[in-house]
Amino acid sequence: MAVGTPYRPDIDGLRAVAVLPVLLFHFHIKLFSGGFVGVDIFFVISGYLITQIIHADLKRDRFSLITFYERRIRRIFPALLAVLAVTTLVAFIVLLPTEVEDFGKSLLAATLSFSNVYFWSRSGYFDAAASSQPLLHTWSLGVEEQFYLLFPLLLAWVYRKAPRYLPHVLVAVGLTSFVAAVYVMRTDPSSAFYLPHLRAWELMLGALLATGAVPPLKKAWQREVASGTGLALIAFSILTYTAATPFPGWKALAPCIGTGLILAAGRTGSSVVGRLLSLKPLVWIGLISYSLYLWHWPVIVFQDTNALIVNGLSLRSSKIILFGLCLLLAWLSWRYVEAPFRRGAGKPSRSFVFKAALAGAVVAMGSGAIAVALDGLPLRFKPEALEVAKFLHYKGSSPNPAKCFIQSRDKYEDFDQAACLRSVPQGKNYLLVGDSHANHLWRGISSELDVNVMQATASLCTPTIDQRLDAAPGCAQLMNYIFTDYLLNRHVDKLVIAGYWKGSDLPAVQRTLQWAKKHKIDVLLFGPIMVYDSPLPRILAASIQKNDPSSIADHQLDTVAFIDAAMKAMAASEGTAYVSLLDQICPGSRCRVFAQPGIPLQYDYGHLTEEGSKLLIGELKLKGAFN
Repeated sequence: MAVGTPYRPDIDGLRAVAVLPVLLFHFHIKLFSGGFVGVDIFFVISGYLITQIIHADLKRDRFSLITFYERRIRRIFPALLAVLAVTTLVAFIVLLPTEVEDFGKSLLAATLSFSNVYFWSRSGYFDAAASSQPLLHTWSLGVEEQFYLLFPLLLAWVYRKAPRYLPHVLVAVGLTSFVAAVYVMRTDPSSAFYLPHLRAWELMLGALLATGAVPPLKKAWQREVASGTGLALIAFSILTYTAATPFPGWKALAPCIGTGLILAAGRTGSSVVGRLLSLKPLVWIGLISYSLYLWHWPVIVFQDTNALIVNGLSLRSSKIILFGLCLLLAWLSWRYVEAPFRRGAGKPSRSFVFKAALAGAVVAMGSGAIAVALDGLPLRFKPEALEVAKFLHYKGSSPNPAKCFIQSRDKYEDFDQAACLRSVPQGKNYLLVGDSHANHLWRGISSELDVNVMQATASLCTPTIDQRLDAAPGCAQLMNYIFTDYLLNRHVDKLVIAGYWKGSDLPAVQRTLQWAKKHKIDVLLFGPIMVYDSPLPRILAASIQKNDPSSIADHQLDTVAFIDAAMKAMAASEGTAYVSLLDQICPGSRCRVFAQPGIPLQYDYGHLTEEGSKLLIGELKLKGAFN
């Protein structure tokens, strides 16, 4: 912190408010469904603190780029390199070759502070494939470091040329970034999430506060109102947002403005919220928050993909143990890695810091290059395990050639209504509606049944007559059209409803069945499919490698059976035909995991391969499920 800038314990408490929801979101604690906004809180805090340091140095005419980057390296690199080193060692031991190769690429990107660009080029933050990447969380470091390559230069240039216009420049940059982010969210949400120029407004909000562009809150009641409102905005976003919430865009305003209000209130005095955030437990979490953020995600990924840390315990017990482990690793990292490089008489010299950072970066990049060049070190695994592991890169069953599945980055207008909803005058017309768990049935239904299959599906889209408030616009528009227009004005021989069902969906599903009965629409409802806690191909490869097929069952989620039973009873009460995919896949004590020899039934946590789709639909046809 700059000389003359008083320490604010409430900011460390605010860091705790940022990092804890991120952890709880990644641990799948339902109450914290919007915990991912903790990263946005960090961005605002970072913009505030870094600008405060630069601004103080500029006012004293002692700003130095070398000193600035030395501070950044001392802050960022020691803990980051420690996490990269341990994660690389574990990855080389336990991950499959295709995963090690991907890890090597992400290691190169993380070391060069470009992991946000790397993950942006591959997939979305909430995608299952992305969530198995041990370094996914380093995207936020990439955003910050790329921003700070240019921002100090801009700040210094404006301050020296026209200091009174500094707030105007910051407002202009921030507004431009925000407007661009809101616009891009409509067409390419992944870009709005990962790219630095579309996140810059969040850091700029903190910068405006640090330069005094916002009038001070001198009166106690102003501080109380501002900080209380700020905490309420943060809590609202954490508790009400979900993975389906269009984000960031304008919805990022709530956590960012909330953070800004708390920071602004604390500049001029205390408040109830400020004192709350200054409590010692929160301050302690805030002090270790950077290390806690770095360590928690590799711990979660390695546990989810390999059960590497905890095995044989209940889900709740496992989460408690893993959370405690994350806290322990973070404290050790802060105490013995972060702190020695940043403070104290014995801290390393500038020369040593730069040389050590360069050496660590070279070793990390060399490890990443080896992983890529040697194709993920395949000699570690049996040939049969490698064959199954190839399906980790499976792109999904052959899709409908028309645009009948709206992905998360698509708009409703991308749906090819003419092709996807084209009925035939003679023969049967089935309409398949739902999300990706309906889309993976299309290949089997269209291949195995002698019917015309129409399709209206969208990513993360629950196929019910009433949509959740946080449903993606494309999904809501598509389902609204199907249920309030198309089905009421056109005849279909069978409405096939399928989805990735959750317990919270059941009331809406029942209302949909009742609506269909009222309008005399024949419905075939598909229940949930067997779901795994990590991609089935990697579970199969590990079981083959260990010669332990019984281990596959350890990765099956036990919530599926409860939902299947509830939906089966619901369908029976409404007189609706029901297909239990769970009964079809798991007819006895063991579930089928192969569609054909060497070809998994499912290619990720739950989606069917093309062979799996054809197999199940063919078997269901023989059982008369579609009569």
